Amino acid sequence: MPEIEVLGVNGAVVEVSKSDADVQVFDHYIAGSGCSLFVAQRLPGCVRCVCVEPANGLRPGDPVRPAPATTPPSLSRSQAVAVVRCLAPDNLTPMPEWCTTGVLALDVFCPLPRRGAVCLIGGGGSGRMTMVEELHLRLAGQDLDLLIVFLIKSDQALLVPATMPDWPDYPSDVSAGVSTVWLSCDAADAPYLAEQVPGLGVARPRFSRRMAARGVLPAVDPPCSRSDLLRIECATLRHLKIVTAINELIGRVEHLRTDTVFDNLLEADRDLEAASRDREVCRRLLSGSDREDLLRVLRLERHLAQPFFCRERLDQRSGTFVTPAEAVDLCEDIVWGGVQEVDID
Repeated sequence: MPEIEVLGVNGAVVEVSKSDADVQVFDHYIAGSGCSLFVAQRLPGCVRCVCVEPANGLRPGDPVRPAPATTPPSLSRSQAVAVVRCLAPDNLTPMPEWCTTGVLALDVFCPLPRRGAVCLIGGGGSGRMTMVEELHLRLAGQDLDLLIVFLIKSDQALLVPATMPDWPDYPSDVSAGVSTVWLSCDAADAPYLAEQVPGLGVARPRFSRRMAARGVLPAVDPPCSRSDLLRIECATLRHLKIVTAINELIGRVEHLRTDTVFDNLLEADRDLEAASRDREVCRRLLSGSDREDLLRVLRLERHLAQPFFCRERLDQRSGTFVTPAEAVDLCEDIVWGGVQEVDID
């Protein structure tokens, strides 16, 4: 077996001469005199690891040896930002260019940059791993330099390599134009990350398990997502007004959905399927402007639930591509157009 050694050190990121063919995300190694390294990104011919302890003493050529599997320590917010800055220096570009994904939830509410990082915020069961696969599929080969930052809580980190064998077609961490880095961070699903930690990426979409439970996949939560591209220098005033109006609309409806009275009404209808229960109760019992707001949000959710190309064989539905112009027109009609009834499946 060839000797494993340190190839380079960039802050907390350590490159190791280990083939990606036999390495799993969050594999554990010991470098030099005892620095713990955890695999964060697998490249052809080498891997990039995160060193939680100060890596100042590590030098190219230092030996690296495999270590027993263990739960990776959680990175603090500042440590995670430091890793992203090492891997995506274009995050600091003052006027980033837009990247078109064809995913309505992203292109309207949290547009991605052509160069820089996008941090997927959320917890387990929110569909983030599927989004990683879909973005690699949609964007590979374009003139991009996009880094997808996948944060996961430390006690769930080892589920990633355990799950990978069930996804035989899952993309490698690096494809043409798009790469993924996997970081352990116990604040992975904290709503404040998108708002308060811009250093994690130019775009910071938050994925909601609540929306996923309603059947809205991708489960991007518009009011809790942030993109530095949604500002007057980068987006049209029309686009910004639509995003603001929809976020306010969703906020009003979420308040209705979580109201104490509403929760009591749900209890009376617990025989209905969970996915349609809150919709049915709202439609039957709300009236006036509340009902109109709800119908607009239900219509929006129907369009946000967009079929993905990577799941065509599983879902038996063809993936769809929505142009940004079509997406903005649709959202404008939902907010300011006539109210439409939404059938409950």
